[in-house]
Amino acid sequence: MAQKRQFIIARDGWWIAGVCLAAALALFQQISPLAALPALLALLLVFVLFRNPHRMIPPVPQGVVCPADGKLEIAERGQCPFYSLDGYHLRIRRRFWSPYFIRSPIEAQVCELARDNLPDNGHAWQLVTDEGDTLVMMTSGDHFLSDRSFRPRYGERIGQGQRAGTRRLGKVLDLWLPENARVMMEAGTSVKAGSDVLAKLVHKNV
Repeated sequence: MAQKRQFIIARDGWWIAGVCLAAALALFQQISPLAALPALLALLLVFVLFRNPHRMIPPVPQGVVCPADGKLEIAERGQCPFYSLDGYHLRIRRRFWSPYFIRSPIEAQVCELARDNLPDNGHAWQLVTDEGDTLVMMTSGDHFLSDRSFRPRYGERIGQGQRAGTRRLGKVLDLWLPENARVMMEAGTSVKAGSDVLAKLVHKNV
């Protein structure tokens, strides 16, 4: 399947970058280079917030790749508080300068998940693999750019490491993995979306 061309800045930030650039040029020509400095700093901030770096997805079958840049705060056994899933709980706290997109942790189908009583005004998705494993991913911790956009719709398939949502989904990302997961990262580790493998789903040969 042909993939869409990806740019260094996400499309959502193009118009903001254009406004900042136009303002900087106008201030430079009409007033002075110093007057254009605030607009140039704003343009730099747009690059930071909307940047879309390329990541090499590791060739690890049934690997759970990191969905977002940040710090792995929790990596322990745990049960999902709003879904019947007992296994492992991973929590990633995103940084202000983290890249714009979050990524799918595994190749799976997006399934509907009840959204009532989610903690901290969270937003969650159920991901089901071809092998029948279920993962739950939740974002929470709103900020001023918050938005509930998640690109894949219910019933759609998403690939391992595929761009699936934006930084506006929230500052904290929780993953609940099934019992057969083998966690490969320790809490306190800095992680990168799409390139670091957090865990692997293990299946015994029958």
